[in-house]
This record gives sequence, structure tokens and C-alpha cells, in this order.
Amino acid sequence: MADRRNRRCGFGNGCTNEKCEMVHPIGFVRKKKQIAEENCVFGLDCGRLDCIRKHPEGFICKEKPVDKRAIVSCGVLFVRIEKGECQVLLGLENRKTLKNSEYLPLWHPLGGKIDAEEEEKDAAAREVWEETGKQHISKEWVRELLDGKDTIRVSPMKRRYTLFVVGRSDGIPEEYLDQMNSKEVFEIIWVPWLKMLKGEEFASQVKETKIPLSDLSEDIIRTDQAREAVMKLTQLIVEREKVEWKEDPKEFQEMEKLLKQTRSPKKCNHVLKGLPCYNGINCMFTHPDG
Repeated sequence: MADRRNRRCGFGNGCTNEKCEMVHPIGFVRKKKQIAEENCVFGLDCGRLDCIRKHPEGFICKEKPVDKRAIVSCGVLFVRIEKGECQVLLGLENRKTLKNSEYLPLWHPLGGKIDAEEEEKDAAAREVWEETGKQHISKEWVRELLDGKDTIRVSPMKRRYTLFVVGRSDGIPEEYLDQMNSKEVFEIIWVPWLKMLKGEEFASQVKETKIPLSDLSEDIIRTDQAREAVMKLTQLIVEREKVEWKEDPKEFQEMEKLLKQTRSPKKCNHVLKGLPCYNGINCMFTHPDG
């Protein structure tokens, strides 16, 4: 193995590791790692040795074991055509935001973490069953769907996450959606796919206000594979169920171009951590320098 001291440091001028022995640019001056003023949302339970946020007095960080699996969580995005409109199913749950690391109610695909020794599809079916109250949607029905021709598997952005886009909704009873009995999800609604592509907020009956999309939902609409999967399944639904799709395909094509030309309003995760961005001009997220 090559000597680490002969290799170039990937952080360049932004390196703050005092023990780093790699090569840095000429004139490099190491900067001390800045301590953020905000309190760590995990408090005494924080397990990150590199966390720069404030912790309660007497806090001792105990590093948590790192999950080295390629995929650690999964979700299911159901697609249907209702009254001539392409719609997808989202749940309202507390999600952490990259912007301020707070947990807020946001619209998010049904799903969650994959347990140890659990297969992706088994985890996805279990999560949908749990988040819909364990009585409204059959776990076996979802699991069977994930092996069928009406399901397309995609991986949004560079997350360790798998999304199953499903073009079936006949096993989802409409009457229960406003009578949720789940400890994980406050509410489930069908939302227009075109409005989701536009990043619109959707009204919640439970919270009595409009709620924005989660960070993951925004990543999904900016992933070519996910958009293509929804459009392909929409066409399959039209052919299979003989229903009319009244929306203009040109509107979706225009949104495709817009999403490819513009960056996400979210700040780049590297920038939030005070690190240089490796994606450069190809990064889909916002940088302070534009």
C-alpha cells in the first residue's frame, strides 16, 4: 500500500484534521474546526465524534457502530390515476431537516429503516404495513406487488436508500386515509405528481396548515430514474385500467427541463459541514457562492 504521506488530501485547503499527514496545496494553513452555536438535537444521545454542535453539560460522546451496508432504508411510492390526474401517496411524519437539523412534520414516502438480516422488499412491505396502522393495507399484498411488473426500483440521488415505485392502488382503501391509527405517521394523502414536481406544499387536515416536502421527497423529484418510473407506470395504468389521463405531457416535459437546469433550494451537505464540495458545478444543491 502506498504511503499516505505521498497522497493528496481530498479536503485541500479545507482540511481541519490536525493528525492529517497527506499532501496539501502550497501555502496551506490549517484552520481550527469551528464550533457551531446551535445545540445538537441528539443531546446526550449524540454518537458522532466529529459533531461540532453544543451538548449538555457532562456529555461524553460514545461512538455508535457504523452501519456499513450499501442500503440502510427503503420506501414505497404508490402511483394512481384519479379523475384524469397522476397522483402519488405520501405520509406526514416527523423528519429531520438538513437546513437546521430540526425534526418537523413533512410529507414523505411510506417506508423506513431496514432491520439487520432483512431483505429490502420485506422491509418495504413491513414499513408500509406499520405506517398505515397494521390493519388497513395487507403486508402480503405489498410484498407480492414488489416482485411484480407494476414495480420499478430506483435509488434517489446518492443516498443509501431504495425506492420502490408501484403502479397499483387497488389494495389501498380510500375511506381510512383520514382515520389513521398509526404511531409513526400522522396522515396519508394522495397528492398530484405534477404539483409535487413543482415543490408545492400540501394541506394537512391534522396540522390544519400547508406542509412542505421532506428532503428525501425533494431528492426523489430531482432523480431522473424516479421521474421516469412514475411516467412509465402511469402509461401502464392507462393501458391496464382503460382510464383517461387528462394532463398534458408537455407540462411534465417542461418540469423535467426545469429540474435539470436548476439546483435544489437545499444547501449542499458538504457546505453545511464546512467541507469543500467534490461535485463542483454538477452539484444539485445550493452553494453560498451560487
